[in-house]
This record gives sequence, structure tokens and C-alpha cells, in this order.
Amino acid sequence: QRVRSESSDGVNSAVDLRVSVAAAAPTLLLTVYVEDGRNWALKVKASHTLVQLHNRMQKVLSLKCADDFEFFAVDGEGGHLQHILSRRLAISAAAEEAEAPRRLVFGRLNLAPGDLLSVDDLANAQLTFARAARQFLCYELPISVQDLDSAVLDIASALLAADKAAYPKKKKGGQVRAKFNSRVAALKADLDSGLMAEGALERYIPKAQLAHFSREEWSAKVLGALRSASDDGGLGEGGWSALVAQSVALSLMQERLPRFAAYVWAPVMQVESAEPRWDESAEPRW
Repeated sequence: QRVRSESSDGVNSAVDLRVSVAAAAPTLLLTVYVEDGRNWALKVKASHTLVQLHNRMQKVLSLKCADDFEFFAVDGEGGHLQHILSRRLAISAAAEEAEAPRRLVFGRLNLAPGDLLSVDDLANAQLTFARAARQFLCYELPISVQDLDSAVLDIASALLAADKAAYPKKKKGGQVRAKFNSRVAALKADLDSGLMAEGALERYIPKAQLAHFSREEWSAKVLGALRSASDDGGLGEGGWSALVAQSVALSLMQERLPRFAAYVWAPVMQVESAEPRWDESAEPRW
């Protein structure tokens, strides 16, 4: 739409009302991350709220349902998804909340018992499993020594089996398949090193539990658990699809870890269980 106006020197000029609208509603270049490592640089209107951005991310990711996904301001790569941003928040305010070194992450809420990977929405299932894996690797609640040799190892070997099912071999496709093929190569390098390569164990063992055994012990335990499960016909290379293998890993997390869905905002210290001791010599105070 164009209108005529009189300039100060008496010369008629055309004014484009769209320029005025654009000036009133500036745009931002906002980078949005998801937990499987991808990110998008999006031009957005600063005056919009996260409701509009939420709808846009649902379309970008081809999610049939995004009800359990929210925006988080995260402290760097791999940070906890704890600082949830209200959908009513203006995008300009969200950009301030996620200023470097923070990131704006579009991620799923913590998975609770009974939550499943959707067979009808594979894009949703992929991101949901990425959240579950991160939820496990960031798990900080106390775990007994017995459970380290059972629950943690079972889940770690199931995660490794899921990776083997998801990234069995490289695919043709040039640059389109570059990210997938790099994951295949990285997994092969991890397995060839016996999970001793830099960062290999960190993909399968919670950071809070790594110090309980040496890296050599952890590597041997995880690979041994994987071989044992494969020999029993449970996990691994029996032709299982990635979704089935991932569902097994998720079920183990939900069943074997207490309060798996909990958000933890402060460091948790495990206290050794022991019978209370009373000082019988101390006089009671009434």
C-alpha cells in the first residue's frame, strides 16, 4: 500500500507504509538448537512471543505433535534443560535470556514413567530419545554400588546397542548424509578403541558415576554387558530397528532409575547409609 505525502521542500514523494511497519516491528536473527546437535538461524519478529516460534519450530522439525516441547535457556553445549522459558515471553526477551554463552534450546520436557517413543511421529521419537539419553547422562541422584553394576551398565550397553542400530554403516548421498556418516565413523572409532577414545565413555556413562571405576574398568564392563546381551538374544545386532533398540534403552531408564523424571537444581551428595550413633554420656536437655 502506498500513499502520497508532501515533503518539506514541496516535492511530492511516495512513502511505503511497509517501511513504517518494519521499523515498528524489528526482526532478530535467532539461533535455535535441538538436542541431537542440529541448529537453525531464524529471522523472527521481536514483538512475537515464543508461541509463534514454538509453532514455527514444530513445522521446521516436521513434528506431528510438540505439546511436550518447550524452550530452554541453556548454559552452553550439553547443559541441563532446566531454565524453562514461558511461551508468553516476547522473543526479544527470550533472546536476552539466551545470550552467549547461553543457548536457546527447543527441547522435550523430562520423560516420566510411561512415556514412549512415538511410532507414528519419527521426528518426535528422535528428539525424545535424544532427551532421554541426555537425561540419563546428566542423572545426579544417588545410585547404590549394586546398581552401578546392574542398572547403569544395562542402560549404558542398551544405549550403545541403540547407536549401533541407528548408525550401522555409511550411506551414499554426499553432503546430505555428511552428518549421519560422521556419526557412523565416530561410533566405529569408539568401538575400535574399546571405548577408550576421548569422550567415548561420556556418551554412555553418567558424568556423576564415572569416578566409581577406572576408564579401563568401565570400558570392559560396558562392552562385556553388550556382548552378554547380544549372546542372550536381547540387544545388539539381531536386525532390530533403531526405534526398537532405543525403546529398550528408554524402558530401562524408566524402570531402573529412581525418580528418573526429576529436575535437579543443586548438587546432590550421596551419604553413606549407617546406623545412627548416640552419645550416651551426654546429658539430655529438657
